[in-house]
Amino acid sequence: MPPIFSPPSSETRQPIIITHNGEGKMVIQDIESYQTTIETLAMLKLAALGKQSVQRRRVKPARRAFKDIEKRRKTRRG
Repeated sequence: MPPIFSPPSSETRQPIIITHNGEGKMVIQDIESYQTTIETLAMLKLAALGKQSVQRRRVKPARRAFKDIEKRRKTRRG
């Protein structure tokens, strides 16, 4: 069975899905949608990394973090 293309729609920015034997094989999307997808995935990765840090107890209260930053800033100034 030859690949089937779903109709493109530039107004709705819907992706074009290429199928083979009724199964999705490839997606073609406009560049703006692609960039949005990449940015969304990056944010989700950051959220996942943050969640891992919390689970591993590698976090500290904000006040302590700001104090540590201020301390480092002062030592760099001399």
